[in-house]
Amino acid sequence: GYAAIGLLVLLCLQYRKQGLRQVILGQRWRRPLLFGLIAMVGAYTLCALLMHLLQIPRESFMVHFYDGLGPAQIALLCLTLVLFPPVAEELLFRHYVMRVFALDSGRFWQWTAIVVSTLVFAALHNQYDNLITLVTLVAVGLILAIARVASGGLLVPVLLHAAAEVVAISINYLQMD
Repeated sequence: GYAAIGLLVLLCLQYRKQGLRQVILGQRWRRPLLFGLIAMVGAYTLCALLMHLLQIPRESFMVHFYDGLGPAQIALLCLTLVLFPPVAEELLFRHYVMRVFALDSGRFWQWTAIVVSTLVFAALHNQYDNLITLVTLVAVGLILAIARVASGGLLVPVLLHAAAEVVAISINYLQMD
């Protein structure tokens, strides 16, 4: 939560005199959001299906994710997962990391930013154990980075990331014994 707030304050300070609204909203959002949602649900569904068909157990830390928590605590945990990581991670990966590259200087730099931010995103999610989850994280990172370039702003990737959290939480809940 603190990271999200800190990164948001930095963003506001960085763009306080020019274009904060443009950086957040971008130029286009409907089509990237729609295609991103379809791709995100597809990636998670395929991951869950493969894990089920190949009888790969759930991620070890997810098995006990809700242990010792009451219903109100679980709801609060889920709410914070849907709010804070999307804001913090999208600011970090899809704004600060991607802006290292000249996104406005052509497709080469856009794809370089997409690939680098995706690999850093996946590498920093090192709490996961199995290969299918890693592949899913790479797919999610690609979807979010492409959505950032396609929309021109941060809102679409933040919304897609929040949707990914909802899907992941739902799949984890459905897989509970």
